[in-house]
Amino acid sequence: MPPRSMWEERFAIARSQGIAGLVDGTIKRWFLNDFIEREPDQIERVRKMILATPVEGYLGCASAVRDMAQSTMLLKIKAPTLILLGMQDPACTYEQSTVLHRLIAQSSLVTIDQAAHLSNIEKPAEFNNALRGFLDSVA
Repeated sequence: MPPRSMWEERFAIARSQGIAGLVDGTIKRWFLNDFIEREPDQIERVRKMILATPVEGYLGCASAVRDMAQSTMLLKIKAPTLILLGMQDPACTYEQSTVLHRLIAQSSLVTIDQAAHLSNIEKPAEFNNALRGFLDSVA
């Protein structure tokens, strides 16, 4: 997880500038530059979604993410689990995902190249194929 200081910096921006102060950085973390340039309509849709987020909702959700004790929670997962990531995701890196994979007993790790945090939007066919394959394997 990102350091606590990063979260505190984002919280300060949200409080002083509103969600609008976070939107450009969020878009850059969630999508690769070539996708941003190639798919402006998709980016605008996500931008509007982000801007519609109430500051209080963002602060609550981000605080929960910041404070969760993942390592102890992960060891308790007994169900088959898909860990699906975009290889260029700066928030949930491949290295972090391999830790998840190691800690979750029945996990599968699938990567999507040339995708960042929202691989379901950047690479919908690959994302859906991976998800369908996983669901078929546990059905």
